[in-house]
Amino acid sequence: MWWGEGKRQAKDAGGRPIKRKRTISGANDRRDYLRRCLSDAKLTPFCIFAKTLIKLNSPMARVITYIDGFNLYFGMKNQFQNKYLWLDVEALSNSLIGSNQVLAVTKYFTSRVTNQPDKEKRQRTYLEALQTATSCQFYYGRYQPNVTNCKTCGSVWPSPKEKMTDVNIATQMLMDAYTNAFDTAILVSGDTDLIPPILAIKQHFSEKMIGVAFPPSRHSIALQNVVDFSFIIGRKKLRDSQLPSPITKPGGFQLVRPSSWI
Repeated sequence: MWWGEGKRQAKDAGGRPIKRKRTISGANDRRDYLRRCLSDAKLTPFCIFAKTLIKLNSPMARVITYIDGFNLYFGMKNQFQNKYLWLDVEALSNSLIGSNQVLAVTKYFTSRVTNQPDKEKRQRTYLEALQTATSCQFYYGRYQPNVTNCKTCGSVWPSPKEKMTDVNIATQMLMDAYTNAFDTAILVSGDTDLIPPILAIKQHFSEKMIGVAFPPSRHSIALQNVVDFSFIIGRKKLRDSQLPSPITKPGGFQLVRPSSWI
């Protein structure tokens, strides 16, 4: 029993009933009262205390980040050239979440480069560094060698394409929503092919929050319009989320940031 309760109704000098404060006894009544109290513009000292107590006793919201490796890489390359490519995507993910959230896992999606020895070496070093220094989960598509023909001059040049990354991301997001693995999902990509799985999650798991952290130079209005929140990853978050160099593997081998990556 809280305050303001009594068996008999008090009356003023004129015999008119004195309106008492609403009795709040049951758990549901208390919750309803607190909701109304905390939604008021002017909070009483008790409500401020209750708000703090609720926050301290609320479970941390679980966040999974889904990182489109190539979309992020080329966005950074386009805006910052070779800066910040030695990126700790797990540290970046932690910088994207709020104080009432906890990072459950970072899922990193990419494809292994083929038929380009220098790029293969840089990517292999980077992926080994992430695998050694972080707890990220990795999902691989395939790197398909294609060629482009110029109809005017007849020139031919390689134009490889990454395959399966969007499918892999969509599959993981849907599975994680179905198994209740997250409260909030943050997609790091500007790929509009991921709109259908986002809409499916919002339709069937409406309690889930989905946001997009756009890589530099990869903003999409279409993607922004279907999520609960969005923002663009800025220079400072990239600069503050760099891997150390060197990174020593368990056997003693050292992984060093590629010299061309400033």
